[in-house]
Amino acid sequence: MMGGLVLGFYALIAALVAVRFMPWSVLLVFITLPRGIKVAQTLGLPMPDTPAAAFRIAYKQIPRDLRERFDPSKHEGNFPLWPLWYVVWGVWWVRSAGAFFVLGLGLAFLENPLLSWLGF
Repeated sequence: MMGGLVLGFYALIAALVAVRFMPWSVLLVFITLPRGIKVAQTLGLPMPDTPAAAFRIAYKQIPRDLRERFDPSKHEGNFPLWPLWYVVWGVWWVRSAGAFFVLGLGLAFLENPLLSWLGF
């Protein structure tokens, strides 16, 4: 169910561009489609049984500077990643998809003045 919402985001963006409600440059969000697919697949799985299993699955998605902080083998009794299992994946995806969406909107905002300045 939740994975469908993630993938629906991409369908909605494509539809809004197709009816010319959004500028073509917001299609930059499709750069994050592989990440969205990974999140959609993960949201369809059950939550791992242990913090160690959760850490092992999410290791590559955790920013390097936070890996030691989230490692359950180094912090007995403190597992910040595990209780928020689905939130971690959502944030991992939304940060990149949102950034490319805003970049696309910014490019659209600059498109007309830039083309005028270039003489088109």
